[in-house]
Amino acid sequence: MPPNPVTWLIIEPTITGHHFTYLEHIVAGALERGIRVIVGIGDDAAGEEIERRLHAANPTAGLEFARTPLPARPGGPARVARGMLRWRRFYRDTWRIAQAGRRIDCVFVPYLDYALFALALLGSPFGQCAFAGITLRQRFHFPEVGVTSTPQRGAGLRRRLFHRFLALDTLRRLFVIDETLPEYVAQRHGDLAPKVVFIPDPSDPPRLEDRCAARAALGLPGAARIVLLYGYIEARKGVGSLLEWAAAVDPAADLHVVLAGTVDGNASDVLAGGAASRLRHRTDCT
Repeated sequence: MPPNPVTWLIIEPTITGHHFTYLEHIVAGALERGIRVIVGIGDDAAGEEIERRLHAANPTAGLEFARTPLPARPGGPARVARGMLRWRRFYRDTWRIAQAGRRIDCVFVPYLDYALFALALLGSPFGQCAFAGITLRQRFHFPEVGVTSTPQRGAGLRRRLFHRFLALDTLRRLFVIDETLPEYVAQRHGDLAPKVVFIPDPSDPPRLEDRCAARAALGLPGAARIVLLYGYIEARKGVGSLLEWAAAVDPAADLHVVLAGTVDGNASDVLAGGAASRLRHRTDCT
């Protein structure tokens, strides 16, 4: 590592779902480029696990960690708005801890959706330091780019706050996994378009398997119609609707539903429900 390397603070307190996958890839990429990395984590068990895993994956990298107390979860009215303020406060506190006595050149937040709209209203919590991050949940623009989806509550307000966020002076790049969002910004806010960059979801290269062998290993008929739901399985991704639809299909269609991945707690309730039971009874759900 050069004597005065560029230093990044990467903030991610959550280990569940896709969060650690993103963090692992980002940390590895920064280290490969000779960047000094400080990882901002919580002072809880998740923070300890993140630190352990990153040390195991990068044993000689000299990673540093900034451990920050996690604010209490809000309840009651305006829970979502107060939650975003909570996370902005966590970002601010982590920044203050990490930069004490050190120069930080850039802050990277793998999951900006925690507090994106709070940052839009109150500004960056990182002073004049440049920052970047990833957003995964923006869909206010779907009707305008021809994507069919359930109407999003408060889409107009979200659109205005998103534009205000992009206009923050210290925001250098906003990475998105939705190919339509950079196009949307380019058409409506051309001056801000260079800030929005599409990246594909990170994943390890698939291990190719012979089709017939794969079906045989899962006990699936060779001629069956198969619907695969793969990844982090949670109720908001529509697993309930998928199972209800599959359960209503004529059994003669030989339709099988395969769920592969980590099942979130709220999806477990769906998998214990009536549609899933009917499919299991027909041996059409794996």
